[in-house]
Amino acid sequence: MQATTQIVVKDKTYTIRMFSPTRATKLFAKLVKLAGPALATMADFDPKKGNEVELLSKALMVLAQNLDENQFDVLLKELLNGAVFENQTVDVMFDTHFVGGISSAFLVAAEVIKHNYKDFLHVLPGGKNLLVVAKV
Repeated sequence: MQATTQIVVKDKTYTIRMFSPTRATKLFAKLVKLAGPALATMADFDPKKGNEVELLSKALMVLAQNLDENQFDVLLKELLNGAVFENQTVDVMFDTHFVGGISSAFLVAAEVIKHNYKDFLHVLPGGKNLLVVAKV
């Protein structure tokens, strides 16, 4: 797997870095605790039914129920530490870089997850379907 990859989110180029195995496992535990139940809702995805919007809505509701804003903030910034923009990790400049564009933070974090965990994300309950819906 590549140590880094380049992505473009809303006309800005980011370098996504691989986490060390220790860091990756610790972050994965946090991700599963926070997003595991929401991810499981994606197990019912059926491309023939076109039910991805309904399931994503359910997943977001489950995620919101499990969400503690302080834990989420810390987790998001930990994920964004895996992204570099203009030679600086994105977590360091979070409050200035994403002003008026918080959705970009979520898109970059999703790319960090994809880059660091895509080799086994598909085997998790709902993981394969989430990758299909997200067009990973």
